[in-house]
Amino acid sequence: MRYIKSENQWRIKSPAYIPIQQFLKKTDGSNLTLLDLGSGKGILSDLAKKQGFKVTSVDNGNTPYESTTRIDSQELEGYWDYIVASGFPPNRIPLNVQSKYFIYTTEREDYYPRYSGILYNYKTVYIKTNIKNFDKYLKYPIL
Repeated sequence: MRYIKSENQWRIKSPAYIPIQQFLKKTDGSNLTLLDLGSGKGILSDLAKKQGFKVTSVDNGNTPYESTTRIDSQELEGYWDYIVASGFPPNRIPLNVQSKYFIYTTEREDYYPRYSGILYNYKTVYIKTNIKNFDKYLKYPIL
């Protein structure tokens, strides 16, 4: 388990973002909204914007991504078409946020039981999502 709790945790490039990255690369986000919880460096947010999503990037850390709204996730309210969270702590998932689809990824085994949805595994990453057949997005590794 490679979990390091740090004020500069965004500096650690975990493979937990890869399944979401693979999904976004194959998804047309035109006229869709996406909430990126724990946006860090903005890797997923930038890709989602490139794919046409209207993106809200949230992180409460000292991340360098200029488009990030620095807010405690518990204060969030609203509806997005998609919520993505790569390595985001389950106890910080906002209670007043809703979405049609979600993708949560982590390398921590203790995280995945806390999320609802279908469980997939990609190498060392646990994925919880309500997107059926999500494994079709995992066939071609993006490294």
